[in-house]
Amino acid sequence: MKSTGNINTGMLYIIAIMLMLFGMAYLVTGPTPTHSAIPNGTEVVIGPPKQENAKAQLQLYTFAAATITPPAGSLCNKGGANTNPEMIIATTPTNGTGVQTDAQIKVWINDSAPLKIAPGETVVRGSGAITSPGDRSAKAPDGYIWEPALYIFPNTVDAGGRPYFPTFIRGAYNNGDIRVAYGADPIPANITYTDKGRSVELIWNIKDLNLAPGSYQLQFTAHNVNNQMGIACISMRIYETADARTAIPDQ
Repeated sequence: MKSTGNINTGMLYIIAIMLMLFGMAYLVTGPTPTHSAIPNGTEVVIGPPKQENAKAQLQLYTFAAATITPPAGSLCNKGGANTNPEMIIATTPTNGTGVQTDAQIKVWINDSAPLKIAPGETVVRGSGAITSPGDRSAKAPDGYIWEPALYIFPNTVDAGGRPYFPTFIRGAYNNGDIRVAYGADPIPANITYTDKGRSVELIWNIKDLNLAPGSYQLQFTAHNVNNQMGIACISMRIYETADARTAIPDQ
């Protein structure tokens, strides 16, 4: 019995030593790798693309080129000949938006002095339509023409570009005498300005400009009778008029 006890005690020592060795090995090398993948993040399942019906009755127009980047020396910013840009208070379309090919471009001017237009120009009092152009080559003391005009980049007024004259002048103006034409649209409600007493709206028909659908940068010029010129610049997009096939149907 004594020898058996010695043998059992010895075996226990051996087993204890082996367990200690296995434990140390585990701490040093880590667990034995398995063949099963262990997820380390959120599982992403890629499904088939979702099919949707074509939205043929809705037209969306996205225009990213909203920021005017005029060439060096441009008169878009106040300075030089652009002595009174504050007189041009609003435009439609607004900067960075679009207009249809059968629509109009509108500019509102508000100033303490009447708008100066070409000497002798005839404007219908009731509608603002220009029936007889005056001397549109007549120039202000700054060397630029009196008649308000629209220019298309890069052919701006300071680059000697072609002027496009308005179709309608509605409000207070001076063609040699102070006059008023009626029918002006209200100044857009979201415009903040200080009313200086003299307001006028200038209107161009898109179709009269012969511009194809696309993106454009425009420059507007105008003078008051105090020989001050105001210049404003915008980006805009012209797009095709929606026809019956693309219009949203009546409910």
